[in-house]
Amino acid sequence: MRLFILMLSLVMIGCVNAEAPYKFMSEKNAAGYTGEVIMQSVKSWRYVGSIKNGKPHGHGVKILESGMVIYGEWVEGELNGNGAMYTPAPFGGLTAGAYKQNEVVGDAVLIIEGEAIEGPFGKFGVPHGKAMCSKDGVKKACEFNHGEKI
Repeated sequence: MRLFILMLSLVMIGCVNAEAPYKFMSEKNAAGYTGEVIMQSVKSWRYVGSIKNGKPHGHGVKILESGMVIYGEWVEGELNGNGAMYTPAPFGGLTAGAYKQNEVVGDAVLIIEGEAIEGPFGKFGVPHGKAMCSKDGVKKACEFNHGEKI
């Protein structure tokens, strides 16, 4: 009972918001809306986070029907800024770094098939250049040419 009275008091004085932190919206109905949402698209993806004018904008997580999970900073519907992407089988990769227009750019980390690759990424979000590869606790220098280990 004391907890109920405390929570009611906090709501009454404005310390705790009684409203849900997120509003459910369909992609169709989100046009022009700005705020925190759980959004479902007509194209079978779901998004939780901030939107501006109906598009992901700010921090959020998008889950695609394929199982791909995309987390990070969004600008006008695209991943732009720090973020991470998980791609399910057959790839099963997790990539974290800086993104520009949904593609990892610059230095990033990719974990795939039990190996971690730390280094520069080029076009199409694949490792390119000198990197550090780690597997089973062993770290060694490695190099990639447009995603292919050389």
